Amino acid sequence: MQLIAACAIAALLTTSADACSLAVGTPGLLGLSMDGTQLASDNVGGVASVLSLSDLNLLTSTTITISAPTLQSYPAGFAAGAVVGESAFSATWLLSSTSRPYSTSDQSFTVPGVLNLVVAVTLNNRLTSSGGFKQGSYTSQTVVTCS
Repeated sequence: MQLIAACAIAALLTTSADACSLAVGTPGLLGLSMDGTQLASDNVGGVASVLSLSDLNLLTSTTITISAPTLQSYPAGFAAGAVVGESAFSATWLLSSTSRPYSTSDQSFTVPGVLNLVVAVTLNNRLTSSGGFKQGSYTSQTVVTCS
């Protein structure tokens, strides 16, 4: 079975004066689980996304929100509506860090001003389909927002 899955990161800059800049060091790759029901970056063949957020506001804190992934493209005939997307991440910045387990909801964390010169994020995504994934190419998208 040939199955290709990629993970895309979309940066949505919210608030005036662009809240941050995002660089994607590694875009991520989703590997298929042994039972064929999950595509995940922490499965064999998967790779976590690595992001770097910079140009944050040094005078006030910055809230970073990471969405659960959504399926953007898939093979014809695949029942995409039944797919559940989840994200998990770890983030580090000057003198501190945080991490969150897999969740189907948006997840946020706040970085204090002055300490937020650069925030490094390692992002894992997981897509689950109880009926399994059919042969073909899949693309998911996760949105990262700074405010």
